[in-house]
Amino acid sequence: MKTPPASVLLANAAKIQKGSSMPNKVSLGSITKAQLKEIATIKLPDLNTTKLASAMKTVEGTAKNMGISIMD
Repeated sequence: MKTPPASVLLANAAKIQKGSSMPNKVSLGSITKAQLKEIATIKLPDLNTTKLASAMKTVEGTAKNMGISIMD
């Protein structure tokens, strides 16, 4: 079985309904690094990497494309 899509997990973490229509201009929400790490850990079996740092970068790219910023 596959894990839920990263976009769904990110939207739930940021408490938004859907991603931004202008992701680089309009930010809809934000998540913490801890939430990013948690989502990357969930998605790790489905990604083509075994490293958590690489999975975090992949999920971070998805977040930025949705208009979700990552806070420290």
